Order: sequence, then C-alpha cells, then structure tokens
Amino acid sequence: MQPRAPRQLVMAGAFALVVAMSLAAAGPEYSAAAMADEIRSLLPAREGSVDLMTTSLNQRVADLGGRMERAAQNNREWLLAYVRDHADTKGPLPYHPNFGVTEDQYREVLANTPALSRLAAVRLQIVEPSPGVISFTGDPEVFDLSRLELRIRDLSLQTPFGVIKGPEVVKVDGTGGLMGSHSGFRWSLEEGTAESANLTVVSLLLGRQSASGKHFLHYRAGQVVNGRSTADVNVIILFDPPKH
Repeated sequence: MQPRAPRQLVMAGAFALVVAMSLAAAGPEYSAAAMADEIRSLLPAREGSVDLMTTSLNQRVADLGGRMERAAQNNREWLLAYVRDHADTKGPLPYHPNFGVTEDQYREVLANTPALSRLAAVRLQIVEPSPGVISFTGDPEVFDLSRLELRIRDLSLQTPFGVIKGPEVVKVDGTGGLMGSHSGFRWSLEEGTAESANLTVVSLLLGRQSASGKHFLHYRAGQVVNGRSTADVNVIILFDPPKH
C-alpha cells in the first residue's frame, strides 16, 4: 500500500520546530471484538521489564535544526503568518530563507529519519482496575504512561488532553519511519490550529515490528497555548511479546 502524504507543521520558540510525519496506510478491517483481542495481545506482560528507547539525529542535522529553531524564535510573527498563508498546503511548508538554512539544508532536515536506540530497562506494570479498563504504572521514566487509561470495552483512550474514541488500524511497509515496517493501532487527537498559536496534538501507537517481532508503544503529546509550549511528551518502549 502507498503511504499517505506526510504532513508538516512548523512552529517555534515555545513554538518549537515540530515535524509530524505520517507514513501509515490503512490496515486490515477488524470487528470491535477482534480489535479488542488484538490490542490486548500487543500490550506488555502484566508486570516486567521493558526497554525505554530514545531518538537522536546525527549531529549535522541536529545543528541545522537548532539554526532553524533560533531563526523561528527571531521571526515569530512572520512564522505565524507564513504558516497561516500556507494552511492549505499539503506536505512540508515551502522553503523560505527566513528558516535560517539554505534550501538544500532544509531538504536535508526533512529527509532525515531519527535513529532509535535503547536508553534503559525500566519496570512497567499493567493494571486493570475494572473489567476492560487498562492503566499503567511503573518507574518514574514512564510516569506519563500512568496518566493514560485504555478502555478496551469501547476501544477509547483517556488522556490528560481529552478522550480519543477508537483507534485507526495502521500498517507501514518498508524501512522508512522511526519503527520501520510495522502494524498496529493508533489513537490520535488534534485540536486547534497553528495560525491561532493554540494547538494540541496527541498520538498513541501500539504495534509490532515486522522484522524483529518486538512489540512497542509510542506515546507522543504536545501542546502550545498562546504561543507557549505547555506540554511536550515523548515516551517509547520496546518489549518482547507476552507469553500466553
């Protein structure tokens, strides 16, 4: 399947540079009951150790990103207007010299995929306080997961930013993207607009890597209120499939 065209949003300063790439194509269809069973099968074991992962860019791209962020901080009002003027543009924002880098360097930043590496082993426990309601607890490094509640009974996700109803089935073929080829489920929420300087973006991806067979959970949340960053969460865990 062909992936959907990537979408990009650029904000900076407290308008940090945000690049949101969506490589997911529609996956197979499930009945509600079958989806609930598949979601349960992808979760970690009830209690155990998981790998906490981190992402990194090569030094050159990180330096270019820093230049772009500083340029955006110095051109905040212009950037807001530029985003507003290109609100209907699909894909990355068109290049502009005010980005603080050359056009070739901008393309280099867009083309770079962060590397995923193991940071530490952490403890994570799956709790079911009531039938069909899943919550997480564990070491401080995964505290943000404890603020989530996965409701298997109606397939919704409770987050500090609101309730997300029903996941999207995703399937990514090929090696592109952070997780490489994978399949799974994604809950996503987007409220507000870049041009209003008020934006909330939340995503939880639960899936299985095709090559390694490992399962993973990637929770990402960002919020900008009146041009100020009020939330920036990025938790990635990788783990072996639970033994049944």
